[in-house]
Amino acid sequence: MTTSREGHEFSPEPSEVLRCVIEWLRGFHVDRERSKAADWAMVILTVFVVIAAIVSAWFFQEQLVEARRSTDAAIHNFTVDERAWVELEPIKGTVKSPRTAKIGAGFSYPVYVRNVGKTVARDVRFRASRIGSQSSITMGLSARAILGHITPRERGAAAEEN
Repeated sequence: MTTSREGHEFSPEPSEVLRCVIEWLRGFHVDRERSKAADWAMVILTVFVVIAAIVSAWFFQEQLVEARRSTDAAIHNFTVDERAWVELEPIKGTVKSPRTAKIGAGFSYPVYVRNVGKTVARDVRFRASRIGSQSSITMGLSARAILGHITPRERGAAAEEN
């Protein structure tokens, strides 16, 4: 902004700005000295500084990428470490009904879940299911046969006795 004699502000026209720039460029090299060795040395050093700046920026970018990876890994490990972990206490069977001639013994297996993580486990769901149908018909009548402590030959002999 330029101020006129009357104190009013006005902007120069684009053509006037262009004319001033052209006059300045025409007179830029008129009284200029020839380049010296010091000028060439300055140009070469400037090129080296630009190359060093580019290499430095590349190294900094690689460090930034690695720092982000490290931060992401730390966040993941923190999340896993702070999550709620639960484990089952050892399961101990209790005889609820003794074995009879027609029905095998009935057992009860209480299951207790224990929180071992740093965060409290909430809304824990536990589901137990039987894998396969093992009964006294397929495994024999003895508890040792059901638990798998005897060989198949002994299992056959136990079935013949019953």
